[in-house]
Amino acid sequence: MQLLQVIRHLEQSSLAVFTINDLSRILRKPKNYCSLYLHRLKKKEHILQVEKGKYALNDTNIYAIASNLIPHSYVSFLSALSYYKLTTQLPQTIHVVAPKSKKPIYFQGYNLHFVKMNPSKIFSITKQYSGGKNLFIGTKEKVIIDSIYLPRYCPLSETYDALKEAKLGLNELLRTALKMHSFVLMKRLGYLLEKEGINLSRKIKLNKTYDRLNPFTPGKGRRNDKWKLIVNEEI
Repeated sequence: MQLLQVIRHLEQSSLAVFTINDLSRILRKPKNYCSLYLHRLKKKEHILQVEKGKYALNDTNIYAIASNLIPHSYVSFLSALSYYKLTTQLPQTIHVVAPKSKKPIYFQGYNLHFVKMNPSKIFSITKQYSGGKNLFIGTKEKVIIDSIYLPRYCPLSETYDALKEAKLGLNELLRTALKMHSFVLMKRLGYLLEKEGINLSRKIKLNKTYDRLNPFTPGKGRRNDKWKLIVNEEI
């Protein structure tokens, strides 16, 4: 089999990231046979090694690569807002929500950062295609809810702008938020939506503890009694 034939098989596959086992299955050849081809493809720079044992074709979308390194993971936060064109920022860090921890990877000028989240909070993932490769990303509603839940990975001001721009259905946004089972998330969401004239106070329950609007800035700020928030950042 010629190298060009192997490349063609990989191009026709929907796998954004592949291993020697994947190549063996695609080519229907033994692993030792495929190992030789992997070595030749890498030497001729037809493929790139993302990390030990995992490879991608040169022109594979970086979002597709990032979302295929851990099963049941997906792109979210600011990088997902950029993908959906809901921010003008072009982040060099791609945040991936995953059910387990993983060290960051620096690849092709991008920082691939993995955010561990409880599996019960991993849902509303959409499979898209880029260049025929699988790309997993949160729905617009899930990305915005994730960003409100963990504002460390996306500035609240960017999330608020995206919330206005995306024109999401309120019922789906609320359903997604409630499924996260987080009081502080509901407080922040209620506060942000109220700025747009939408009142959720009759639809959600809050605890009596005051939480910071932005947990990553100092706690000083005015108290919002309705949403039990310390407004320490003006949006």
